Amino acid sequence: VYFGTGRYLGFGDLSTNSTSNTVAQTVFGVKDTGRDLGDLRASSALLVKQTLDATVSPRTVPNPVGVDWSAKNGWYVDIPVGERFSIDPRLQLGSLILVSNAPKDDYCTVGGSSYFYVFDYKSGTSITGQLNKYAGWPVGNSLATGLTVVRLPTGKLASIVNMSDTSIRAMQIGRAH
Repeated sequence: VYFGTGRYLGFGDLSTNSTSNTVAQTVFGVKDTGRDLGDLRASSALLVKQTLDATVSPRTVPNPVGVDWSAKNGWYVDIPVGERFSIDPRLQLGSLILVSNAPKDDYCTVGGSSYFYVFDYKSGTSITGQLNKYAGWPVGNSLATGLTVVRLPTGKLASIVNMSDTSIRAMQIGRAH
């Protein structure tokens, strides 16, 4: 099961006290064990934490940790505070593709910024074959409103990100093996 946390449904989500603005939001890859794993961040959930380096652009997972699915229940990656996942992720050919939004906290303006993430679905790290082992790229100074993944005749994947300023961004995707 793959999902990202955070929300952007109304003005309350822009509040400085909103969870999406005070706590790092997370993307999870979790094995369905058929039982309640409780707090997915607790050690008892047996998830491997991958650390995203958001001080560089594009963003990386510089020290990936192996995920042994026979002993662990999955992985998770925190994104910077203020960003949140409000668009459904996509899973294609071993690539987990997500877009985060960091809305401006001004009720009078629409906007913010977005980041495009691609993780290996098995590990939560950059995917094999990804350019320079990057995991996250800035999309632009606008909020993402939609995400479509297409497979090109060459077999490569590409993403189309619709933006709130009516622009469309094409993002290249490597492929997990």
